[in-house]
Amino acid sequence: MIDCEYVIDVLYTDLDSRYGGVYRLRIAGDPDWSMVFDSLKDCYKKIAFFSSKYHIGRPIKITENYMEAA
Repeated sequence: MIDCEYVIDVLYTDLDSRYGGVYRLRIAGDPDWSMVFDSLKDCYKKIAFFSSKYHIGRPIKITENYMEAA
């Protein structure tokens, strides 16, 4: 059983940069909580921070959700 699922919504990526873009980090099932980052690396750093503080020894899941361009 997964205790927490983090979802990274990839809203925009900069093709000239490996990590640049706009990324929204949210917790699945919690519509009121989200954070926006300009690098994928920063999203994973924040997930590592939250996991080490709140989910020690518990399973987590990370999903990258690529949004389609409008």
